[in-house]
Amino acid sequence: MSTRSHPSIYKPTLDLPDFTGKDGAHLRAPEHGDETELLALLDANRPYLERHQWWTRGVRDWLSAHRHVVNAIGCNMEGSWLQYYAAAGPSGQRGPIRGSVTAYDVNFNEGEAKIGWWVAEAAQGQGLATVAARRLIDEIYNTRAVDCVEADIAVDNDASKRLASRLGFVVVGEPYATVEGHQTYMMNRWEKQL
Repeated sequence: MSTRSHPSIYKPTLDLPDFTGKDGAHLRAPEHGDETELLALLDANRPYLERHQWWTRGVRDWLSAHRHVVNAIGCNMEGSWLQYYAAAGPSGQRGPIRGSVTAYDVNFNEGEAKIGWWVAEAAQGQGLATVAARRLIDEIYNTRAVDCVEADIAVDNDASKRLASRLGFVVVGEPYATVEGHQTYMMNRWEKQL
């Protein structure tokens, strides 16, 4: 249980000009108008993403992409869920989306949150997911009184396991099964104490 206090009104601050990584990579909040770009990125990476990002199965047309973006904007505004796109482009300019990092299930009373991330296959190996996840972890620690971050990672998702390890996460407990649609997946819970 967290002993730190949390703000009663939360304003996300991740659209910061000081977060710039390789090739102008930056985090930015979802915006109206992202639907077409997000859908194209998901379609181009669907075989890869659907192995571990099951939510992508529900985003198959502009309307479902619109619902996803509107939900992310609303949740970001109320502070119950924080999603940011990892983008690339010249500093201060809106670059193309290359992935996403999300904090969810934030529990103020326990000082806990879950985090998830993904990047397009073409953006892998450039450190984008590492920097984006690290930046979001810092954000929720500093502004949300979160002392423990969890990530549920499929046992066969080697890239996410390597990233979690680099970020200081450790596996806790035994693998467990989860059902998504008609498929069962084996997962590990990873945890990082802040």
